[in-house]
Amino acid sequence: MKTMNARGTRRLIVVLASLLSCSLAPALTIEEAVATAIDRDPAVLRKTADMHKAAGYAREVKADLLPQIGIEGAAGWARSERSVDGPSADGRDLFSRSVSLRARQLLWDGGFSWYRWEDAKQRQLATSLLEANEREIIAL
Repeated sequence: MKTMNARGTRRLIVVLASLLSCSLAPALTIEEAVATAIDRDPAVLRKTADMHKAAGYAREVKADLLPQIGIEGAAGWARSERSVDGPSADGRDLFSRSVSLRARQLLWDGGFSWYRWEDAKQRQLATSLLEANEREIIAL
C-alpha cells in the first residue's frame, strides 16, 4: 500500500478545511450579496464622497448669504508721542490694546451669491443621481 507524504497530507487537510468552512458559513441571499457588493465597491464609495463634498459646498455657499460676525483684537507696546503738557519726546512706553466686534451682511451683489447657491444645490442633486446610477449599475 502506498503511504501519503507530508505534502499530500497538507493538501487533504486544506481541502477538508475549505469544505467544512463553506458548509458552516451562512448562505447569503441575493439581496444581501448585492448590498455587500455595492457597499464595498470603490466607485460607489467615490461617488458617495463626491456627494458629501457637494453637500459641504452647498452649506458653505449658503453660509456666505447669512450675516457674518467676527471679533478681532490687538495688544502691544506703543511709544507715547504726547504728554499731558503737550507734544514731547520723552519716549514713554505705553501698553496699547483694542478689541472690536464686526458684523457684515451682504446687501446686494447682482444675484451672484444667489446663483452660486442654486448652482451648489444643482451640483448636490447631480452627484446624488450619479451615485444612485452607480449603485444600479453594480446591482445589475
